[in-house]
Amino acid sequence: MTMTKDEAYSIISNLNEEAHSAAWDMWVEADELGESDEEEDWAAAEELREEASYEQAGYFRASFNDLKQDQQDAIWQWAKQDEDFAEDFKAWYGQEEFEEHIAEVE
Repeated sequence: MTMTKDEAYSIISNLNEEAHSAAWDMWVEADELGESDEEEDWAAAEELREEASYEQAGYFRASFNDLKQDQQDAIWQWAKQDEDFAEDFKAWYGQEEFEEHIAEVE
């Protein structure tokens, strides 16, 4: 299956929106802490944002892994070929996990 970059980007963008929705409560909690007048809450908010980001990436990867193999392969090929595409995909997939997988893509 041949997939255009726009088609591939549309898929990963939708997956990211779904993942963000799944992690929504944690993002809201982090935002509420960040708006606090207490300085120690700001550090806790930043920590919670990191956790929310990690959780969101986990949801993203789980949904990505549910895609058909030919879709996954095409998306990884775009990630390997296009720097801008790869930048967003890496942010959504998880930096470390992306780097591990992209090295295996032929």
